[in-house]
Order: sequence, then C-alpha cells, then structure tokens
Amino acid sequence: MLPEHSLPDYSEDGVDLTLIRWMMSLTPRQRLDFLQDQVDSLFTLRAKFESQVSGNIAGPDPTPR
Repeated sequence: MLPEHSLPDYSEDGVDLTLIRWMMSLTPRQRLDFLQDQVDSLFTLRAKFESQVSGNIAGPDPTPR
C-alpha cells in the first residue's frame, strides 16, 4: 500500500476517497455515533422547517420581488 500522503484524494469516478478513509479510521461505534448525529440533525432541521411552514397559513407571498 502507498503511504497515505501519496494516495489520491478522488477516485476516477469522482468519489472523495479522503472521506472514506476518514470514516474507515473510526471504530464501528464511532461511525454509528457520527451517523446518528447526522440523522438527529436532519430531524431537527425538518421539524424547524415544518413549524415555519405550518405557521404560514396564508402560503407564500404572491408578489414578486
């Protein structure tokens, strides 16, 4: 295997290999914790968006800006 500093950052089809190497450097528990944090963040964003949409009963402002 090549030394880490000489490994390519991207595959031929554009995949960011640095992210794969970083994720694989974590333990399985750390990977699950990281992914759960991402899911929790998405649920938080979704809840905030839905509360803003439900608070705007009249709908979007029809006048162009």
